[in-house]
Amino acid sequence: TIELSGLTVVSIGNNAFYNCDALVSITLPDTVTSIGGSCFSDSDKLRNVKLPNVLTSVGTAAFYMCRALTEIELPDSITSVGERAFMNCWNLQTVKLPNELTAISNSCFYSCAISELTIPEGTTTTLPIQLSLEGVTATVTTFGGTDWTVEDFKGTGIYLLYYNRALSILQVLTA
Repeated sequence: TIELSGLTVVSIGNNAFYNCDALVSITLPDTVTSIGGSCFSDSDKLRNVKLPNVLTSVGTAAFYMCRALTEIELPDSITSVGERAFMNCWNLQTVKLPNELTAISNSCFYSCAISELTIPEGTTTTLPIQLSLEGVTATVTTFGGTDWTVEDFKGTGIYLLYYNRALSILQVLTA
């Protein structure tokens, strides 16, 4: 377990905790605004991540292959999440996205076991969001705290939901 609270750290660099097999939990201090690429990648036992309220960006593959991670809540300060940021987090089931998120890159949540994805009402997310649903047929997404319906998307900028059954991928496309 690593706790960085009480330190004045503004950025966690690329590969800082890459392949850290003993890492189970991390609490980042409220001074961290960015997490670098592959920062926590391949940390197989990482289960608990507490992100600071001032974090604005998560780098490419930052949590790639963190197989023990089951949920993540991105703070309202986040504006971008890099490609493959949570790709292959096989046990990641619950994702809460912030209102002000402006970019989620391709394959950000690819090959995760997401059963609940919350996109807050009024979000202006851009770019496709790809989720591997691994054949899950239960409700996979909520919007504004309730199950999605077509009516829920009016005014959000989301213009297309596409589920590819053969590949088990849900794409959410926005204007």
